[in-house]
Amino acid sequence: MGSTQRLSVEDKNDIIGGIADLLSAKFERFERKIETKIESEIQKATQQLMEDTKSEIAYLQANNAALTEEVKSLKSRIDSLQN
Repeated sequence: MGSTQRLSVEDKNDIIGGIADLLSAKFERFERKIETKIESEIQKATQQLMEDTKSEIAYLQANNAALTEEVKSLKSRIDSLQN
């Protein structure tokens, strides 16, 4: 059987520090990936909201124009009937 070597406290601290550094770097990469994904999803949702809002505004403008014309027509008919 081979002899077993004991690690010194200094070696153990170096190993723990190295593991901590690796975990920290891994966590930072993971955090950046999540941030990028969240930003991308927010951008997509914002673009969709803008498109939906523009469509809704266009619909409301068209509807308003049609109602305005209908009001003018009804006013004209009222004027004709009053005369």
